[in-house]
Amino acid sequence: MSNRRTSNAVASVWTRRLAIGLACATFPLIWVGGMVTTYDAGMAVPDWPSTYGYNLFLYPWSTWWSGPFDLFIEHGHRLLGAAVGMIAIAAAISAFVNHDSRLIKTCAIGCLIAVIAQGGLGGLRVVLNDTTVARLHSCTGQLFFCGTVGLVAVTSNWWTANPSREELVSRSPLTGLFGLTMCMMYLQFVLGSFVRHIDHSTTPGQFQLIAYAHVLLAMAIVLRVTWVFLCGMKSTQAWAKYASSALLALTLVQIGLGLATWTVNYGWPTFLPEYAGFAGFLVRAQSLAKGIVVTGHVATGSLLVATSFWSWLRSYHCVADETSAISVSIKRSTGAVA
Repeated sequence: MSNRRTSNAVASVWTRRLAIGLACATFPLIWVGGMVTTYDAGMAVPDWPSTYGYNLFLYPWSTWWSGPFDLFIEHGHRLLGAAVGMIAIAAAISAFVNHDSRLIKTCAIGCLIAVIAQGGLGGLRVVLNDTTVARLHSCTGQLFFCGTVGLVAVTSNWWTANPSREELVSRSPLTGLFGLTMCMMYLQFVLGSFVRHIDHSTTPGQFQLIAYAHVLLAMAIVLRVTWVFLCGMKSTQAWAKYASSALLALTLVQIGLGLATWTVNYGWPTFLPEYAGFAGFLVRAQSLAKGIVVTGHVATGSLLVATSFWSWLRSYHCVADETSAISVSIKRSTGAVA
């Protein structure tokens, strides 16, 4: 009996490792995808699913490695996407073979279906060369990343240790805090996709409206995350403190990257006080600084959505006696502010 329990535990560990590997591989996939958009390399390889007539995996490495940079990152994005798909297949097989949990199986097969659909959208973006498909590919890519984070959550020890909803609180005070924050983060990501993927029919006035909506929502998110941080620090649970602190730190980094992105794309923001150090600054297309800053802004935004999603899942799975203490702390902080 002990040997059977040990084998089941090892199998569960491997499913969790594959889930973590899938999430960790998806983040650089989003980063490289952001590089493709930043360097306008989406059509560097004009055919799909082949690469200049070659099978994806048989395209000459020497040509890819020493070729133009736009070809390098576009084909690299495809290879990385294929690797993520293989990990998703392995995770789904492990979930069905080693687990009885319907939730784990559903999350695993959902991630597999999502990565296949995401690959198809990427192919349509090349075949149709359509900006709308490019936006959709970006936004659904973020949803897939959140799905991988969800798979990590449901295979984690803190989730599997309390599988029954009767032992859990269905409405934790932190759930609403992190839930609304997650929605705001994702809406900001969607607005960012409209700023990055500009359609030819977009007028200057429309673009200005979208850009300023992006800025205003960023300000609202800063206020929201600050409030989440204050409530999280009042919590009796360590994960809430770490999660709220991580959200605040990432948000501050994201604000800095956002200002830098605006500057390298359009110059020093006119809505900020003038700064003499940027008087002679020139906006340089396809520069290395622009590539790093803009893509870093996209990647950090992706991390913010994923972190707020993980925090929401964690708060949804709180144990009853711990949640009551959180509620008291949040009420006290609310009373202090009032």
